[in-house]
Amino acid sequence: MANRNKCNKYYYNEDSPNFLVEYGLGFQEEMEKIDYACGDIITERIGIISVSYDNLERLLSEVKSIIFLEPRSTYVLKDISPNDVDEIYVIKGNPYLNLLGTGVLVGLVDTGIDYLNEEFIREDGLTRIQSIWDQTILNGRNENVYIGDVFTSDEINRAISLSKANGDPYSIVPSRDTVGHGSKMASIVGARGYNNNVKGIASDCEFVVVKLLESLNFKKVLRENSLEDKNLYNSSEILAGIDYLKNL
Repeated sequence: MANRNKCNKYYYNEDSPNFLVEYGLGFQEEMEKIDYACGDIITERIGIISVSYDNLERLLSEVKSIIFLEPRSTYVLKDISPNDVDEIYVIKGNPYLNLLGTGVLVGLVDTGIDYLNEEFIREDGLTRIQSIWDQTILNGRNENVYIGDVFTSDEINRAISLSKANGDPYSIVPSRDTVGHGSKMASIVGARGYNNNVKGIASDCEFVVVKLLESLNFKKVLRENSLEDKNLYNSSEILAGIDYLKNL
C-alpha cells in the first residue's frame, strides 16, 4: 500500500477524483515518485489513482505503467422493501428446507451497518458481523486497505459490551450507518427476528460489511450545479469493496 498520510489528502479531496486503472509492471514504484497524485493496487491488474483533472494527462504521460484509464461511473442507492422479496419468503416457509442461512457468510457493500442493532447480535450477546471495512474513516490503522479502517468481530463485541454498560461503543468501533440503507439491506437479508415484524431471509447468517466512501467529487458537481444532494458512489471504491470480500 502507498503512504497513507500522503494519500489521504487525495482520496478524501473533492478536487481529486478517483479513477480505476489497468496497470503493468512498476506501477506502485512509479506512483510513489509522483508528488501531485496518489495510487494503490487493488487486484493483480487493477489499481486506483486519485488526481485532479488538471494533472490527469500529465500523470498518464509520466506513469508509463498505466495501461488503461476507466471512465468514472456514478452509482446511487436503490430502495428495496421486504415486499420485493415476498416470493423468497414463500420458499423459506417450507418446513422441509430449513433455510436459515447457518454457516453462510453474507458480504454487503453499502452504507455500513448499525452493529448495535439487536437484529445483528446473537442471543448470547455476540455480534453476527465478522468484520467491517469502513472506507470513510481517516487515519486508519490497518495497512491491508488503502483507505479507512477495518474492525474485527472482537472489537465489535467489545463495543457492544461497552454500550450495554452505558459506555461509548464508538470509542472502540467508530463506524456508523448514518444513511440507514446498509442496515435495511442487511435486515432484509438476515435480521434474526428480535423484532417480531422483521425476520431476514437468512436469519442465522453472518456478515462482512464494507461501508463505502461517498464520491466527494461527484457531490461537488451536484453542489456546483445547484442540484439536489444525493448519496453518490464511485466505481473504484465499489470494486475495492467487492475485492475485499472476495479475498476473505
